[in-house]
Amino acid sequence: MIKQLLSISLIALALISCEQDDVTVAYQLTVTLNPAQGETLPDDVTVTAKNESSGKEYKTTAVANESATLEQLPAGFYTVTAFNDVFNAVKSVELFKDTETSLTLIKGKLGNFIIKEVYYCGSTTKAGKGYYSDQFIEVHNNSADTLFADGLSVTIHASFGNSENPYAYMATDSITIQLCYTVPGNGSEHPVAPGKSFIIAQDAINHQSDALGNPDSPVNLEDAEFEFYATRFPGKDVDYPAPNMLPNLFPFIGTDVLMHNRGGNALALVSIPGDVNEYFQHNMIDEYRAKIPNEWVEDAVEIMPFAKAFKRYDASLDAGMVSVEAGAKSGKSIRRKVATEMSNGRVIFQDTNNSTNDFLHDVVPMPWSY
Repeated sequence: MIKQLLSISLIALALISCEQDDVTVAYQLTVTLNPAQGETLPDDVTVTAKNESSGKEYKTTAVANESATLEQLPAGFYTVTAFNDVFNAVKSVELFKDTETSLTLIKGKLGNFIIKEVYYCGSTTKAGKGYYSDQFIEVHNNSADTLFADGLSVTIHASFGNSENPYAYMATDSITIQLCYTVPGNGSEHPVAPGKSFIIAQDAINHQSDALGNPDSPVNLEDAEFEFYATRFPGKDVDYPAPNMLPNLFPFIGTDVLMHNRGGNALALVSIPGDVNEYFQHNMIDEYRAKIPNEWVEDAVEIMPFAKAFKRYDASLDAGMVSVEAGAKSGKSIRRKVATEMSNGRVIFQDTNNSTNDFLHDVVPMPWSY
């Protein structure tokens, strides 16, 4: 009898313990919105809290001069963003009790040239190996005027985003880069009509049919307008017929321009006044890295390794971040969302300077689409 009572008691305790383990502790997050200096707080700002462990997002709308309250949020680490068509803000918040925080909304700089699509994950060969020569960046003219790509530089941030940004002390006024390649030309050689794009390929070939390609690659880049070409080790990188981007800063040991295949590269389009090489002679932080003023940045995209959240760009350049969740070798890309479809067939792409909201992720690459 005593043994039976002990068994019943132990079962009851186990059940109670299980019930307690299943209880999810939830907290409230209150977000106060502040305007940047000299600005007026806008109406109807969307506030989002993303749980960095689960990836789940919690959203609400804040009316001007009021706080936004998000309730029943599980404990954890969150990335909190606030945005509308013009203003952005982002902040990391630890939520292990009811918490109040504040965000200052900053008016983002909108560029004429934007990064429309980035395919960095690469694809998988029939042997199950990674194939990354099919990476590309697509740059789009989102303005109403014909623009010239001559002199436009593509840069990669010096931090991979998998730890705190060591150059955060400079982020409010400049970006720190470890790579810069520039479109060649005298200023009028490469016109880009409104609504048109150009591709910068790692290798400008048909990756699906070329003998050096991958039949399972999702892209044909033989008509790419430009390609990256690494000149540090002559003969190591194959030079295909597409015009080469001009290498201004490429300190790596590698024999090609390879984007981080799990994310980690924050990209920016930059217009550097004057001679680009001369600028780098006087503005290096160390042997491998240089700084560029934020005011020269046309567009920036904060690409992260999935589930990481260590930002590098100031919110005025990109208040959010984006990842291909499927990861390396997945054959997927990130692509900017369409904001407006015009009657003449042209589309305007969304550009709120917040990559979390502006980009689709885990999509099949579609160079030159639309």
